[in-house]
Amino acid sequence: KFFRGTQSQARESIKTHCQIQWSCVVSFVYFAQAMKFKIFQSEMKGEYKKALINADMVFIDGIAMQIFDRVWQRFFKPKPRQRSHNLNGTDFLPFILKQTQDKKVGIILSTVYDPTLGKWPEWMEKGVAELKRQYPHIEIMFAHQTEFKDRGQDFPFKKLSTLLQQQQSDYDHILFLNGIGWPVQEIWTEQHRDFFDNSGLIILNNGATIDYYSGFETRAPERIVKMRVGETFRRIITQPKKNLHKSITMFQIIPYFEKKKKKRLKKL
Repeated sequence: KFFRGTQSQARESIKTHCQIQWSCVVSFVYFAQAMKFKIFQSEMKGEYKKALINADMVFIDGIAMQIFDRVWQRFFKPKPRQRSHNLNGTDFLPFILKQTQDKKVGIILSTVYDPTLGKWPEWMEKGVAELKRQYPHIEIMFAHQTEFKDRGQDFPFKKLSTLLQQQQSDYDHILFLNGIGWPVQEIWTEQHRDFFDNSGLIILNNGATIDYYSGFETRAPERIVKMRVGETFRRIITQPKKNLHKSITMFQIIPYFEKKKKKRLKKL
């Protein structure tokens, strides 16, 4: 199910899918999510796993998920194998926006604020302002925000539907940035597929990407970003409450494959 191509290949695949199906739902999976919801265990069911299966495209998010996929292919996938690429939402959104500078792009934003993290409603306004500053060719068509504990509730679909009927033809592309947090954002999108499949939107379930534009979260210097693991440790230090647990989870990669290997040997 994972898309294993490059950013450019991902962009072309989304474009092709939209030409055929009109809309496209894209989800991003990082290793902590995969382990928590046991999505690789065939006997495990659940709304989150169903949402990923039904997504039009699923991207590998983060160095841990990239390593996991490469190891999994090495031991469990017959040749030919594909080299997986890290297509995290934090990097993929700016790539898409830079590649569409000659187009008129509309942005629909759904995000949350969380007082327990010191993230107040005004952070969304800062994020919107920075998006518009960096990418003058985009227009923020619609922005919706709820408190984290109420995420996924009372989204104004009728208002959005009316807006799309009135303005959709004015844009070359419209991105729906669904940043209400996993797994709710994926499940919520799946629950409303009837709307999204007929919306003509590109839906990116990209979590906290807007936080990097608002300044609530900051990226490491470029040389550390390229190291990947270095950026992971920086996120732990700067946002421990949010990032510590999911970062520690990446150390489960070796035990996971050791367990799989033992099960495989028992069947021989």
